[in-house]
Amino acid sequence: MNSSLPETFRLVQAERRAPPGAPAALPEPFLPDGTPAEGYVMDSGLEHAANTALALGMPLLLTGEPGTGKSGFAAHLAWQLGLGEPLTFHTKSSSVASDLFYAYDTVRRFHAAHAGLASADERDYLHFNALGRAMLDTLPAADTAHLFQRAPGSVHQPHRRVVLIDEIDKASRDFPNDLLHELPEMSFRIPELNASVRADARYRPIVVITSNRERPLPDAFLRRCIFYNIEAPDTERLQRILHIRFGEEDQLSRHAVAIYEKMRHVMARPPSTSELVAWYRILRSSGLAANADLQQVTPALLQSLPALAKTESDSAALRQLLSELH
Repeated sequence: MNSSLPETFRLVQAERRAPPGAPAALPEPFLPDGTPAEGYVMDSGLEHAANTALALGMPLLLTGEPGTGKSGFAAHLAWQLGLGEPLTFHTKSSSVASDLFYAYDTVRRFHAAHAGLASADERDYLHFNALGRAMLDTLPAADTAHLFQRAPGSVHQPHRRVVLIDEIDKASRDFPNDLLHELPEMSFRIPELNASVRADARYRPIVVITSNRERPLPDAFLRRCIFYNIEAPDTERLQRILHIRFGEEDQLSRHAVAIYEKMRHVMARPPSTSELVAWYRILRSSGLAANADLQQVTPALLQSLPALAKTESDSAALRQLLSELH
């Protein structure tokens, strides 16, 4: 997924090209920390898993430690394919499967009716969420006019989107079970309007799902996904991550990566890759020279511990580690 895109990606790009007169390109997506999406660093296994998911039209399920780049991959994939910013659904413990597609504001409808202000148009109380919006985006305006109102004269060209279902393991076990039909078929029902939506297969949404493995996912759901576990980056990838985000590889970045790797062995809650990036940003802003030695770095390390240690015991462990580095 670098300069020479795999054949699968080229085919997907060719499929989703909009016809002449299509709207201007969507803005470039960014990773969660604000880095442009092209700055994402992956391993070859993730690239192969993504290509497999695209070739089969199946969701890509990503697991791994928090902060290893699961959510950021959706932004990177959307950037690689020129599909704009991903549509994101942040799963909550109270989420139900229909929330992924749309929400119907029954409370607002009730209060409006009680006050004599209720609209007779049920569409006024509908809001389409990530996967629902992505499916609607595959259809021409004429096919969706009965579902929501666009401005007079508005033009909608069908197009493909990337959808991120983030932290699906936060929801109850019923949530993934209730998607067993909708995800493969790319369709959903709206009982309030007695209507159904089915995505145009030519612009089938690309679904990325993340899980922190707080609870196991049902086997039937797993069979419908392509799976990949993102491992914590090795030394070389950590250096590349800092290099891409900060534009240089020097003694300070090498010190940071070496100490960070030691930290992960002494802390009860090892800091994530995203916390390394945040911590290194603090070190750079402290005025340290690029060729600073360990003696010069230590005071800044002590001051920046709150970015890494989130418990009293981990803070003590890091202070002990720094005292042993001299």
